[in-house]
Amino acid sequence: GGMAINLPGDSVDELTPIPGRTIEIAEDGEILVRAEWFMREYYKAPQMTYEKTHDNCLFTEDLGYFDERGKLHINGRKNGMIAMENGDKIYCEETDEILGAMEGVSEAAVIYVEKKLIAVICPQKGVLDEVILEDINQYNAGQQLIRRMSDTWIRRSPLPRTSTGKL
Repeated sequence: GGMAINLPGDSVDELTPIPGRTIEIAEDGEILVRAEWFMREYYKAPQMTYEKTHDNCLFTEDLGYFDERGKLHINGRKNGMIAMENGDKIYCEETDEILGAMEGVSEAAVIYVEKKLIAVICPQKGVLDEVILEDINQYNAGQQLIRRMSDTWIRRSPLPRTSTGKL
């Protein structure tokens, strides 16, 4: 807020930077805001304050880009991205959506454990594990090696979510 707004005539997914504000896109796609004024400190959390606001820069943890007209687009959260040791990035929401759309899947998530991508799958009632595992094998066959699931965990209970419904 206070850095970019949706103006009449802007499409629903674009923001117009407010004149005089400095918004940058970091190399990893994170939206950075530069200003001389920020809050003094997160309550009793000086390390978090430093991580989010050092060098007159607010690290928003939002990912985005500027289009050719200078409009800002937000396309995800940095903490919704898996940055692998080799520098490749997996966008969890995108992969979760693909896995969750498989036949017989109630909901799905991708996680990164011990340098491996793992599909966590909640099958619909009555769907056999073998069906899910075969679908994951078919998914893997169409993916670059780096995007393939190394393992599949079948989960019988719903995935844990926040009070706003996020994984």
